[in-house]
Amino acid sequence: ERVTLGKGVTVIDAYAFDGCPKLSCNEYEGGVYLATEDNPYYALLSMDADVKAPVFHPDTRIICGDALGEGEKLGDLVIPEGILSVASYAFPELDTVSFPSTMAYISSSVFYMSDTLVEITVAEGNTHYKSVDGSLFTYDGRILMKYAAPATVTAYTVPDGTVIIESDAFINVKGLTEVTLPDSVEEIGHMAFCRCEDLTSIDLGNGLK
Repeated sequence: ERVTLGKGVTVIDAYAFDGCPKLSCNEYEGGVYLATEDNPYYALLSMDADVKAPVFHPDTRIICGDALGEGEKLGDLVIPEGILSVASYAFPELDTVSFPSTMAYISSSVFYMSDTLVEITVAEGNTHYKSVDGSLFTYDGRILMKYAAPATVTAYTVPDGTVIIESDAFINVKGLTEVTLPDSVEEIGHMAFCRCEDLTSIDLGNGLK
């Protein structure tokens, strides 16, 4: 019936409290929130499916898995400053998304529902992630988290220095026919190229382990 989060909680993944109809939560602008002892709006647990433009409470710090995933396509989404993490399947279909400088954790499966994603941006000052030509990388450039580009782009060369293609990195991508990996790539994650219906060739490079 009640959950009080400790202040050290930084990620709540998808379906953690699914099927708990008696759970007492706080509400704000169509959102349902779990609280810490001193922050009633610490974790966005879910958002009404008919919300067209989500408004996050200013005190929100984490977006739980599947929090927005049941909604309709949002188009453009801006995650406000102060939010620290976003977990698996949190987003519905998106065109663009902007992450704040405070974002410290992004699940590799957060974009699982999106097949129209054209650009990901990260605010200046973020020391965990960065955007390179609209795609999402870890700040050190070693992990390609998520590829994003218009469907008119048919070929993509992963930047040299990338070591890992994260799980779901290219999932559902439309229009892309060719991908070239540099020799620096050592690992390709689970379902990285799943449902890439237009993809006809991948140059894997020579570094895969």
